Amino acid sequence: MFFSIIVPVHNVELYLDKCLQSILQQTFTDFEVILIDDGSQDKSAEICAKYAQLDRRIKFFQQENQGVSATRNTALGIACAQYIIWVDADDSIEEDLLAEVKKTIDQSSADIVLFDFCIVSSVRFEKHKMKYHEGFLNKQEVMLALALDEDLQSYLWNKAFKRSLFAGVCFPAKYSLFEDYSIMHLLFHRADTFYYLPRFLYYYFDRRGSISRTNSYDRQQEHGKIQITLQRMKFLNENYTAISRADTLIAPFKHSMNTILSGNYQDEGLQTVLKLMKKNLWGLLCTSKLTCKEKRDVLFIIAYPKVFRRYKLRKKRKF
Repeated sequence: MFFSIIVPVHNVELYLDKCLQSILQQTFTDFEVILIDDGSQDKSAEICAKYAQLDRRIKFFQQENQGVSATRNTALGIACAQYIIWVDADDSIEEDLLAEVKKTIDQSSADIVLFDFCIVSSVRFEKHKMKYHEGFLNKQEVMLALALDEDLQSYLWNKAFKRSLFAGVCFPAKYSLFEDYSIMHLLFHRADTFYYLPRFLYYYFDRRGSISRTNSYDRQQEHGKIQITLQRMKFLNENYTAISRADTLIAPFKHSMNTILSGNYQDEGLQTVLKLMKKNLWGLLCTSKLTCKEKRDVLFIIAYPKVFRRYKLRKKRKF
């Protein structure tokens, strides 16, 4: 079997049919679908069971609610194909996603294949294309891109992974967000070859109510987000010394912004980020990876974090 398509399921009865139909309509058919229902309280489990009866390639499992990380770990223990594709249960995929990725792997033997995606909602349709030319990507280049967390982001669902990369890697159960960010650099570190396929193959459905798509501030989740970005920064500093420490600090800086604007200055992770920003101030001001406006924010935050917060909130209210 060539592909294991993993779909974590939790209270998505309104979207699950469309997701599974897009998977079963694939033009390349050598795959299995692993559905893990994480204690849904709606009819998601019934929908999964129905599809499992209709197609023997679908493997359906249920568990008490343990969170998305535990669900992903469960699925990894079941998957048996050469490559893994992740699909969120409220999203959908192009009918030739597997065919295109399979052709790319046959030609390149890549450990990780990256492709483009679209964001879909009731009010917008946006195409997100990476800033690369089709072909192999340099490992140092992709590790820097992961450090910056901008063009090449840590989504699981716009990549195909050789299953062996996940051996011994677990999603952290204590985090309900950013679980993909917490392991992506480990997978890329293990991989030898990366191939960018410039095709829009994944449709990310932006809906209210999804855990990963909420804009409200949650103190515990934001604390976890900062800790995860600091863990990646530490890993990159230890293993990729050609990437400047200032550049590895950019993602923790940007992901600390919600905590700064909330006024939670005593957060341990934020305190660590602010200390590192002071220590690496010259590098942050000299890097080409930050805009002039972002460099101004760096200076403002380091010197007057509370004033910066008031300024940002006042400016936000005007709009």
